[in-house]
Amino acid sequence: MIKRLCIVLLVASLVLSAGIGVLQAAPTLQPAPQITTFTSPTTAVDRTALANRTARIPVSWAAVNRPNTANLVFEQVMPSGQAVNVELPRQNAYVPSSGNGVVAPLDPGAGVNEIHIRVSLVDVIQVQTYDQHEIVIPITAAPAPVITTFSTSASSV
Repeated sequence: MIKRLCIVLLVASLVLSAGIGVLQAAPTLQPAPQITTFTSPTTAVDRTALANRTARIPVSWAAVNRPNTANLVFEQVMPSGQAVNVELPRQNAYVPSSGNGVVAPLDPGAGVNEIHIRVSLVDVIQVQTYDQHEIVIPITAAPAPVITTFSTSASSV
């Protein structure tokens, strides 16, 4: 938008100074992309299932203000800090902004008593992470098999 500014001496009707300036409209601020929820109904995961790679954890998520070039990525953060993908194979790589799914966590190793599952909202073109949320799930060990009764019909051996 172009505006003209003049300084006028009203008594003499003289224009003392004039100038033309360009005013630019302020850019419209877009709300930041963010993950609003990331939850799981799972309260514990079995260590044997983790070791056998059969553990499955249901998760729910929601994201808002997501750019078209962003996707959600589900990872497990290992004790070393390394993140490994825990998504199950699927036909479409695009994850909707909200939904329910299942992740397949790995055994983080002996002596570790919890797993850390993280969802990240990542711009796949600009390689930028907008937001991350993490859930922590305790690891339980299945009780060891115990013989509670033993009997025989043999009278001698």
